[in-house]
Amino acid sequence: MSNKFYKRSVVRNTLYFLDFLILNIVYFSSLYYLTRGFEYHEIITLIMVVAITFLSFRLYNMYQELEHIRYRKLLVKSFIANGVSALGAGLVFLWRQNYGERMVLRVFVITFIITTLTRFFAKYYISFKYKKANVLIIGYENDIKDIIKKFFIKYHLTYNISYISPENIEEDVFTNIDEVLVSQNILPKKKEEIVSYILENNLSYKIIPGNYEIVVATAMEGQIYDSFIFYKMSSRRLAYKFFKRLIDIVGSLALFAISWPFMIIAIVALKIENIKAPIFYTQTRVTINEKIFNVLKFRSMIVNAEEISGAVVAQKNDARITRVGSILRKFRIDELPQILNVLKGDMSLVGPRPERPEFTSEYEKKIQLYSYRHRVKAGLTGLAQISGYYSTTIEDKLKHDLYYVEKHSILLDVKIILLTIEVILDPSKAEGQGDYATLEDILDKFRCKVEKIDNLYKIVKIGKKIN
Repeated sequence: MSNKFYKRSVVRNTLYFLDFLILNIVYFSSLYYLTRGFEYHEIITLIMVVAITFLSFRLYNMYQELEHIRYRKLLVKSFIANGVSALGAGLVFLWRQNYGERMVLRVFVITFIITTLTRFFAKYYISFKYKKANVLIIGYENDIKDIIKKFFIKYHLTYNISYISPENIEEDVFTNIDEVLVSQNILPKKKEEIVSYILENNLSYKIIPGNYEIVVATAMEGQIYDSFIFYKMSSRRLAYKFFKRLIDIVGSLALFAISWPFMIIAIVALKIENIKAPIFYTQTRVTINEKIFNVLKFRSMIVNAEEISGAVVAQKNDARITRVGSILRKFRIDELPQILNVLKGDMSLVGPRPERPEFTSEYEKKIQLYSYRHRVKAGLTGLAQISGYYSTTIEDKLKHDLYYVEKHSILLDVKIILLTIEVILDPSKAEGQGDYATLEDILDKFRCKVEKIDNLYKIVKIGKKIN
């Protein structure tokens, strides 16, 4: 492991230790303060609550890549992680009506403040006290510009970025490199050579998989006599389907109970904006086994929008979107009527987002394994939604969908539902990544340029970032 990554792991492990120490002190002291003593069985309960809190912190990624998260977003993450853990603690202490609510509220406030401050300090310490790591991105220039752009946007404060074509690789290009990122469209033999060198020299690495590789990587391992194989058995998974449908029904009713005030506000706002326009909007979509159904949404565009533009994917700052519609989309409120689609059985709470038949036919012709996403029901939220942005490409969303199709489970569904809370409270997920569409625009924004040294390209800073 590179010394630079080792130092970051020390910070991460320190946060684990501090959280363990702080959570135990806060919970035990709060219980003692409220009860003036506690019994043996209450100690077991506290251990359960601390474990729930740790799971919540891990779920919302409160330990890794803190240096790449903005302070505002880190504050939101901390609030959600502590809020979910407080909800779990509230359920555990439900039987303690004489002090349970006071204890949970007290602990939430204290741990939220402390964990937020420790994350702010860790972010500052890693960002400004450690040297940047050196990453080498390998791929053909036309294929990797998008990934270079994304890598630069997220990691420019902590990485020095270089890139090279796989055809020009020589061993000396790996000198002083801490991590290697291997792109998708490299010939198998060349990719095998690159990965072999990475493993032999114990370098950290990331690999962008193709759709086929995602499906294969999620298979089970086995052997035929003495030959190693991957395999997958076809299965109806009746128990899973029963419990998933049960969760869909109970979860939809719970979501309606929580969200109905927002739905009433949306209806009133839409009528104030245009009293003659319909409130709801239906559109044909594709779900499991390519079945066609009508999805229900709050109207967020002008009436008869597609008579003007035709069937096109909504863009950032789309002129067809109304003022109220932009707010509904920003916080995903326009999707809430799909609760009825879930109750009806056309959709699930979790699954790949349903696409229009016109686009589905087009994507299936152009993108390998696109139709495979229809092996499960379309969802109100999905792995692609918690992992990407509204502007994320269809190809990138499909990778997440394929992984979900292969690995779907009740536990994964619960994880996605909980992480959707963070997505709803992060408007940038609905807005996309910004107006700087190309790598050149991004580099210009941050006053950087690309310098070529032999066959290696390096991104170097030429001035301060423009505000």
